[in-house]
Amino acid sequence: MKESRAVKIDQEISKLKDDLNHVEGSTTEVYARIVGYYRSVKNWNIGKKEEYKERVPFSKIEKETEVLVEELSPVTDKIINDITSINSKKISRYSYFYRTSCPNCPAMKDVLNQLSLDGEEINVDMETGMEAASEDLVFAAPTVIFRSSKGEEIFRTGHPGDVIDLFKLESVSA
Repeated sequence: MKESRAVKIDQEISKLKDDLNHVEGSTTEVYARIVGYYRSVKNWNIGKKEEYKERVPFSKIEKETEVLVEELSPVTDKIINDITSINSKKISRYSYFYRTSCPNCPAMKDVLNQLSLDGEEINVDMETGMEAASEDLVFAAPTVIFRSSKGEEIFRTGHPGDVIDLFKLESVSA
């Protein structure tokens, strides 16, 4: 009895799969927004069609960004709130992330040139620089990360004024 029922179910599934292979319908036309107006995707060139396949909905990006911001917020808040309590003598080196087209980066570099610390300059316009920025979760230029002799991050900022305050430097005019 059970076997005949199982056979009937298998036959029904097989019939449904066969029906599924013969479904007929009309082609759906997809429109996407490009620079403020909508256009049918089927009229796009090959390169644009390939790019369309790689697109990600904003809702997915927003969720990933929210998680990342939540993970970073406690660290960032702690660093910003503790700027007056940072012992600059524990800082032994820095990593300076900059862009060649950044209007604010030269002012930061002028301030960093006053320090007697070892430092590395990382151009995020280069592929290797972008990889280094990703590893250190740097999202803006300029950004300076100050580290201890053990390589631990002590402080990060994008404002030359913070560096001046931290190391009690004389202000530099840009």
